[in-house]
Amino acid sequence: CWPQPVASRCREAAVAPVDMTFPVPPELDDVEAAAFFYPFHLAYLGLHERARLAAGETVLVHAAAGGVGSAAVQLAVAAGARVIATAGGDEKLAVARKLGADVTIDYRRSSFVDAVVEATDGRGVDVCFDGVGGDVMLQSLRCLARNGRHVMVGFASGIEAEDVPMITGRMLCFGNITVMGVILS
Repeated sequence: CWPQPVASRCREAAVAPVDMTFPVPPELDDVEAAAFFYPFHLAYLGLHERARLAAGETVLVHAAAGGVGSAAVQLAVAAGARVIATAGGDEKLAVARKLGADVTIDYRRSSFVDAVVEATDGRGVDVCFDGVGGDVMLQSLRCLARNGRHVMVGFASGIEAEDVPMITGRMLCFGNITVMGVILS
């Protein structure tokens, strides 16, 4: 199938687990369908399967102008959530706003923790969608509301930082928070 031109659809059979197959909308060509699959699938698994995001909740999305982050913004908006998005620079913040983010924060200019606390009137967010990790994860835990859920979906800050113990039991208990991960496999 691969050597054929992209414009023609593959018509050959393939063996795959049924839960990892999806119909391709007819308006997407093969390249567009492949680009759509990964970020939206990962964002959906993180927000809906793991964090159980509900309408009316507030979600913090890091790296909101990137592939997975931008998919998370769109899926959270579609679910009826209020979206607070972080990104670096005016152009990326504009992308997040165009996708539906209610609040955008340039993490390069100010503390996203302070901005989230202000944007939520001190309550915090119900869900943090984190594709960055490292110190961003630690700071994000300070942004969670009581019973908040933190979803790790990637390590843009470098996977090495993820091997350093960071979370204490006190932090989890006093906030009654949940930390979870998601990976496509």
